[in-house]
Amino acid sequence: MKKTDTATVLMRVNSSNSLSRLYGFQSMIKRNDIIKSIHLNLELSLTFTTSSQKIPDFVKMASDYVSNFKLNPTHLGQLKISAEPLKNLYVQLTSIWESSWLRVIMPVKEIYNEVIKDFDGFYCMDFVANYKLGTNLNGFIKINNILDEKYGGPVYSGMRTALPYDPQMGRSIYFGLTYTLN
Repeated sequence: MKKTDTATVLMRVNSSNSLSRLYGFQSMIKRNDIIKSIHLNLELSLTFTTSSQKIPDFVKMASDYVSNFKLNPTHLGQLKISAEPLKNLYVQLTSIWESSWLRVIMPVKEIYNEVIKDFDGFYCMDFVANYKLGTNLNGFIKINNILDEKYGGPVYSGMRTALPYDPQMGRSIYFGLTYTLN
């Protein structure tokens, strides 16, 4: 009977001289009751990122375009403004924005432009209003993507095929009632 060596592991290293670093900064600023009479609240979340790369000489030819690819936006943010302007009425306006970024690695930016068409950042705004009709009953209206923006979505690594475009519903309006049992 032949004995197998289980202590041996095979592995592959792309380049031990290559280095990629991603640096970032996140912050959240929150202020409640800015205007006390309407309970105006503000919440601002910001993220800034930058990256650096070290590419060895044997791939210098590719570095002309590889070093320009960033799969993370350099800036993204979210602003929520909420208030209770009338008795039993709550309103919230949410803005989300992101700087431009490349969603799929393609070796030539011109090809990327042809396939994706729009790789700029995006801005999206949502609105919700909730009115308390009774002790447990609320009515609401929610408008997603008020400005009907279209934008590319993230590349999901868990999928067999990365989606270069995240299908959007566009502007959508919801009306409804909620009832709380407690």
